[in-house]
Parts: sequence; structure tokens; C-alpha cells
Amino acid sequence: MMLILMFGIVDFGRAFHTWLTVTNAAREGARVGATQVPAATITTRISDAMGPLGTTRLTTTLGNVQGPRGQAVTVDLTYNFSFATPIGPLVSLIGGSLSTPAITAHSSMRLE
Repeated sequence: MMLILMFGIVDFGRAFHTWLTVTNAAREGARVGATQVPAATITTRISDAMGPLGTTRLTTTLGNVQGPRGQAVTVDLTYNFSFATPIGPLVSLIGGSLSTPAITAHSSMRLE
């Protein structure tokens, strides 16, 4: 039980850090997108904001890029999180189940 608790603490901390990073990357993408830049510039800013997490497990959806002024540009990100510890198999040993979560973030800002 102590091992499951320790693994849970480690992976919860990693998941929380990932959630903060993905949320910040969505906000950064929406902010730069609000200045009427091309989609490639927005994805570059998102990639930079993701830092060491990288974008290999990240799905990006952009909406209303370079649309009419006053409307909102939207950025939706989904990151496929993976556990660093073997907590899933340990939880299944005691009769539970634990699936790997997908961390999502949404941000929108009005086009300038």
C-alpha cells in the first residue's frame, strides 16, 4: 500500500505539472493568435511553451485563425499523459483499474 501511495504522489505531481504546462501553452497560443498571425506562428508559440514536454503527444486544434476582428480565436490542446511509475498494474492487483488520462486545455481570445 505504501508503494502505491508513493507512486500515486509522484504521478499526480507530474500530471499536475503537465496540466499547468498545457494550459499555459493554450493561453500563449491564443494570445499570439489574437494578433492576426498565421497558424504556423501559433503552433510555434505553443511548441515553445510546451518546453521539455514536447509536442509528440500533443494534438492541437485551432479555430478562427485570422478571422474578422472582434471574433475569438480558439486553441484546443490535448496531451496524452503517460505514467512514469507502474501504478496501473499495482492498482489492478488490488482490484481497481487506472487508465492513462488525456489532459486537455481550451483558450480563446478576441482578435485585435
